Amino acid sequence: MKSFCTFAALAVASAIAQGSFADAIGQGRATFQKLRSIANVTGLTELADAQHCTVEINKFRKEVDPNAKEYIANEEGEPDTDIASFLSTTCENLKSGDFTNIIGDDEDKAFVISATRSPEALRTAMTCEEAVQQWKEGYSVFSGEYPGVFKESGEPYTDPNAVAFVSLLSEKPEIIYCGTPTGCDEGSIVCYIKPSSITEGSHPITRQMWHKVEASKGLKPTLEAHGDGHKNCLEAVNAVRTVKGLGLPEFTGPVDTKNMKRRNAIGDATAYENALYNLKCEDIKDSKIHPNVGDEYTLIYAIKQGDKPPTAEEAVEFWKGGFTKLGTDVPPAFTLMKPTRTEGIDGTIYYDNAVAGFASLMVDDAREMRCYDATGCDNSALICFLSEPTLVENHEPISEDTWNKILALQNGEGDESDDKEAELAKRDEDDNCLEEINEFRTQEALGLKPFLAEKPAAEEGAKDSTESDSVDSVDFPTGLTCSALADDNAQILDSNSKRSLMYYYGSDASCSEAVKAWKKGYDKFRWG
Repeated sequence: MKSFCTFAALAVASAIAQGSFADAIGQGRATFQKLRSIANVTGLTELADAQHCTVEINKFRKEVDPNAKEYIANEEGEPDTDIASFLSTTCENLKSGDFTNIIGDDEDKAFVISATRSPEALRTAMTCEEAVQQWKEGYSVFSGEYPGVFKESGEPYTDPNAVAFVSLLSEKPEIIYCGTPTGCDEGSIVCYIKPSSITEGSHPITRQMWHKVEASKGLKPTLEAHGDGHKNCLEAVNAVRTVKGLGLPEFTGPVDTKNMKRRNAIGDATAYENALYNLKCEDIKDSKIHPNVGDEYTLIYAIKQGDKPPTAEEAVEFWKGGFTKLGTDVPPAFTLMKPTRTEGIDGTIYYDNAVAGFASLMVDDAREMRCYDATGCDNSALICFLSEPTLVENHEPISEDTWNKILALQNGEGDESDDKEAELAKRDEDDNCLEEINEFRTQEALGLKPFLAEKPAAEEGAKDSTESDSVDSVDFPTGLTCSALADDNAQILDSNSKRSLMYYYGSDASCSEAVKAWKKGYDKFRWG
């Protein structure tokens, strides 16, 4: 065979004979590149730093999972024997990724990946940083879907970046060798993992790791089991269920109290695991998490602004507030949400997460409960699964007997304390709800002027500051009782004081919860 230089020289001589030296150079270069592309990879030259790109790979793995085990540099690798069949790959196929990734027998197989610079940047050697950055782009090939089983030459694994991306996300500390291919241009890196955990016909990445990938991109929350074997949640829930006068049997924890197991396929995961894996940050933000999880579980949840999830006690207090939305009749049977909405309380009210939580806590029989913290989004959540389900279509979740007990407890078993006038305490200036109210009023879509705090009467010369700071100095509407607040029929307008009353009754007397409830008043007008 003639050397590359001889072929190039012949091309130049031929072009010069036609009178075009520029064309000669172009033809010579094209001929040279063509010959290089049909050449084979003849070996791998170990990278100079001898760390086999593990620094850059492990940095990427830590971005996905801070607790990820590190890949290990293969300092004793022998490419000539480890991936002998790969060395027949042409340079052109190397660039396109059109080569067999799994090399060798099942018990001693290697998995080969590659990265190649663009043609205009082939004159210098590719770096590990560039290679890993290129491989990270493989995420987009999956379009947000959990990667399917691996198949040689099957979509999407015809994309070399997609193949490399999943190979870098093993749960195990894989051993990897990286080098530059001899016989081809310098702008390529080839790595192989041996032994490899990726096999034909199986998912190359666990669902748990894939969820961590999406969480690292801010699309899904980070998930952890809440507390010690769900103990905190069970104690908080059972404290309500076993109260004197109600006497419901205690909920129990799951038999397996460990974190979610590593699953290699959607079908391998339980219904509650799939519900967690599919949970998105926007679902938490919009409080749009569906209460039904297949036929096996009911999902209840509580949300808190920021990265710290609600405690078990905070969640239970929030769920207890769902009672105030159910009226006095036995709560209706659960029904699936329909496109249209009717006035009053119907079976779709359980899509309200406070109501779903309260109803689930008040079922007659014991349930198995497991709870998880969801963090990493703008809002965090405590999410609990109950098995068997508490919300079943066309079934009332709370029995008439239990409901009557709840009403009796709410009414204090003849205690008239709820009919007493409510005692009011003035909130501090930094917690007077003005910030939350004005955030709603002044949004661009409304453009309303902000509310202002009422000036103390002392500033107007009417009373001294001590008197003005007292709640007694404000004329509230008369007849403001605890029962009126609880039953949602407190007097709104008072002709004597010429004041109107805004109030929120619930387990969590926070400004954010109050304003959130008031904003829902829009639905009363919207649906007619």
